[in-house]
Amino acid sequence: MGIFALFTLAAMGIGLGILSRVLPQVSPNYKRVQKDLKVLQTEMQTWLKYELVPIGRQELELFSVNQLLQTIKKGFTITARGVFATIYNEPVLAYSYKQYVGKGVHALLYARTAQYHYAYWLKGKEIQVLIDNKMIGALRENGVLYNEKERPLARINYNVHPDLAPVVVQDREVASIVKSAIRKGDILSPRAFQFVKSDITEEEEKLLLALATLELVQRSIPKKG
Repeated sequence: MGIFALFTLAAMGIGLGILSRVLPQVSPNYKRVQKDLKVLQTEMQTWLKYELVPIGRQELELFSVNQLLQTIKKGFTITARGVFATIYNEPVLAYSYKQYVGKGVHALLYARTAQYHYAYWLKGKEIQVLIDNKMIGALRENGVLYNEKERPLARINYNVHPDLAPVVVQDREVASIVKSAIRKGDILSPRAFQFVKSDITEEEEKLLLALATLELVQRSIPKKG
């Protein structure tokens, strides 16, 4: 075999090697997302070394943007995992994030508390949201979470206050996300929420965390590009 032929085969081998690493990261279909979600769930059982503290109103008021553990890996894509805690370092929420190759935002996020499991499929301008493996609806660019009948369930009002982003469930404001506290390195205002309703219901808490978890994780991970 000639030198040119050997060189061509070697180049093909390198190309196939790169391709084999890139293809699994390309924007997936629904079946692939289901498979990857199960992988993230299984992996979390291995790496999560903390017993998560159940979240109630008190834990929401103490919920911090600080993380007991965060690892970020950059390659063809970005993967990340971490554990959010209260201001007293009590672990309350763990997450795993996997980004895919593709134009725009394509990623998968799995998170869980002691009570709930959340999953997010970020695909372009829409984010599909699941709670406890059930489809809840789609989060749009306007910050509104719609159910499958296109009725609004909850929303984040980003532009009504310079420091706070109120979260509204149905037609009731249940808490506000502290914008400044979510900025990386902010140590003056570590709490994630303000003005948590004293009579917040279990369903309101579930939807508040559905929106806030995505917001907190996205702000703690470097932007694509």
